[in-house]
Amino acid sequence: MLFAIFALDRPGVEELRAQHRQPHIDHFVALGPGFRLGGALMDEAGRALGGMLAVIEAEDMEAAQRFVREDPFVKEGLFAEVHVRPFRPGHGVWLQDELRRAEP
Repeated sequence: MLFAIFALDRPGVEELRAQHRQPHIDHFVALGPGFRLGGALMDEAGRALGGMLAVIEAEDMEAAQRFVREDPFVKEGLFAEVHVRPFRPGHGVWLQDELRRAEP
């Protein structure tokens, strides 16, 4: 099952983000193909807004929430809010790739 993760930083955590950025990335990369996409939220000028969006595969909501709790950014208290929701892709090139992967 796929889950979308949306998180926004607390104000003033730029240094904390820089310190834990690589462990945060490594945490997601360790999922292998279960890490479907992820990246920083940006403003209209292309500057980092202070947050992230990711899509992961997990067995169920409990497993997805456990994964998020183990994220170094979450453990360090970087985010003001984190939302984890089941996600069903509906359209786009990414979905076409997903469907091809599922073919026997």
